[in-house]
Amino acid sequence: MINRDDTKAVSLSFSLKELPCFTLWKNTNSIEEGYVTGLEPATFFPNTKIFKQEHNRIVNLGPKEIYKIGFDFSVHLGKEKVLKLKNKIKNLKEEIEPKVYKKPKPFYSPS
Repeated sequence: MINRDDTKAVSLSFSLKELPCFTLWKNTNSIEEGYVTGLEPATFFPNTKIFKQEHNRIVNLGPKEIYKIGFDFSVHLGKEKVLKLKNKIKNLKEEIEPKVYKKPKPFYSPS
């Protein structure tokens, strides 16, 4: 996320192997209530537990088992650092075509 004058930004980096799904949500309800953005890397999309079980998308852990993930949350201050981040994002966009679905897809979400 980058502010309007490109002087401040935050970024989130994570492993797609550990966290293969990503949900971005926004609540732009009203100025009085504020603006909220959720950035959620996860093992699956936010659905019911039953739906996740049906698609074998729950990480089940036994006693004393651990599922480790790593992610970096970074703050970028100043136009130079923000420009560097924007170039990194541009390069990523050129490498991978994002998939945005306008309607629920059966494998990802119940209808």
